[in-house]
Amino acid sequence: MNLEDLDREVRDSLIANAEDAPDGSGTLDAVRARSRRLQLRHRASVAGVVAVVAVAAAIGTPYVLTGARHTGRAPVNAGHPNVSTAPAITATSPPTARSHPTRVPLAAPTFTPVAFPMSPTVTPAGLPAPTEGKTVGEVRLVYTATTGNKGLIAAVDVNKPGIDFAPATHKPTTVNGHPATIYTGSIGGVSQVLIVWRLDAKWVSVLGSNLSSAQVQHYANGLADSPHAPGSLPFTLSLAPHGYQVAYQEIHPELSPAQFVLLLSAPGQLNNQSTNDAVGVVSAGIGTDATGESITVGKYPGKINHDPNGQVTVYVLRPGSNYAVHEPENGPLSDADLIRFAAGVAPTS
Repeated sequence: MNLEDLDREVRDSLIANAEDAPDGSGTLDAVRARSRRLQLRHRASVAGVVAVVAVAAAIGTPYVLTGARHTGRAPVNAGHPNVSTAPAITATSPPTARSHPTRVPLAAPTFTPVAFPMSPTVTPAGLPAPTEGKTVGEVRLVYTATTGNKGLIAAVDVNKPGIDFAPATHKPTTVNGHPATIYTGSIGGVSQVLIVWRLDAKWVSVLGSNLSSAQVQHYANGLADSPHAPGSLPFTLSLAPHGYQVAYQEIHPELSPAQFVLLLSAPGQLNNQSTNDAVGVVSAGIGTDATGESITVGKYPGKINHDPNGQVTVYVLRPGSNYAVHEPENGPLSDADLIRFAAGVAPTS
C-alpha cells in the first residue's frame, strides 16, 4: 500500500465513521486493544495511520483513561511552540440551531506535552525522529520510515502488552539487567521483533518491523531512565477548554500533509467514563464532501454537523490542510465556541 492509497483509505474511513461513534461502555478499552493491533499492522505495511480511525470514531463519546497522570504537572508556558499567545479568535457564521451554553471557558492552552518517560540513546539506521503517542495508560515513541517497511514503537504501559502476531520463537533475555522476553515472528511477510520487560511497576516494550533482533535489543538497552524531550506538534492551538490536558495523541508525519489526532479532556475526568467532557482535533484529508450546515470558520469555509449518534463536528475546509474538531452533543462547548476553538487550529508548516 502506497501513501496515496493510505491517505485515501484514512480519509474515507474517517468520513464514514464520523457518524458511527460507539457508545461509552468500554470505549477506550476497545480503542486501546484495536490501536495496538492497528499499530502493528502499520509497522507491517506502513499503514499505521488507520489507527486514527479507531479513535476518530470514538471522539465525542465518554472516555476512561487508566493510569493517566496529568495532575500536578506544570502547565505549558506562553513560549511553548505549540501554543499561540494570541487567543483573540472570533467565530463567524454561527450555526442557526441553538446549542447548550459553554460550561468550560476557552483560554490559551496550558496542556502538558506528551513526553515519553525514557530517553533513547541509539536509533536503528533508516528510522526518522520519533513522534509521541498516548492512549489509555500508555505513552509511546513511534518511528515510521517511509520506505523499506521499517518501523519501531517503544511503549511504557500500566498493563502488560499483548502479542499481536503469532511468535515463531520466544526466549528469555535481559534489558539493562532486567529479566525480559524477546518474541520474533512476522505479519504479511514483514518480520516482527518484540521485547517486553517489567520496570518500576510498569511494562516497557519495544517492537520493531523489518529490524533484526540485535537492532531491537540494542535500542532497548539504550533506553535511559530520563524523560525524552517531546517534539513539536504539526499544528498550533490558539484556544482550548480551560485547564484541559491530553487524553489521546497520534501523529503521522510520514503523510503529506502530516496527519494527527488530539483529544483533550478535563484532568479530573480522565478516569471517569460517564462524563461528556472530551474535545478532539482530527486531520485526515477531510474533503469538501463533509456534511452539515455551511458556516465560516475564521476566514475559511466549513460545515457543522449534529449527527444522530450525539456527536457535534465542525469541519474546516482550509486549502491544503482540512481538519475537524469534535465534541459530544453535551460537551463542554457551545456550538459557537466549538467554532471558535476550530478557528484557532493552524498547521505549523
